Amino acid sequence: MVIVFIGPPGSGKGTQAQVLKDSVLPNLHILTVSSLLKEKSSDGSVLGNEIKQKMDNGDLIEDSIVISVLKEKSDSLGDEQILVDGFPRSSIQAESLKGNFS
Repeated sequence: MVIVFIGPPGSGKGTQAQVLKDSVLPNLHILTVSSLLKEKSSDGSVLGNEIKQKMDNGDLIEDSIVISVLKEKSDSLGDEQILVDGFPRSSIQAESLKGNFS
């Protein structure tokens, strides 16, 4: 199961995600896209180095990269319950939810 919280920065998505985890779904994995990108940028991989360079330059990370990093993490969690904070942020990312994430 994948749960997605959508809202502007500072609207309480992270707070509500934690409330949901604490009160209803204790096994919920909360994935924050910015944290996943930071984690990937420090892993020494080619993709990680590309992300690091873009982040250091203040560039936006392409949808395809964001989708790839999130999909990799989602796949590693298997059938676990996942809540995604900070995704989707574009129509391309929203379309990727169809059938890509378990």
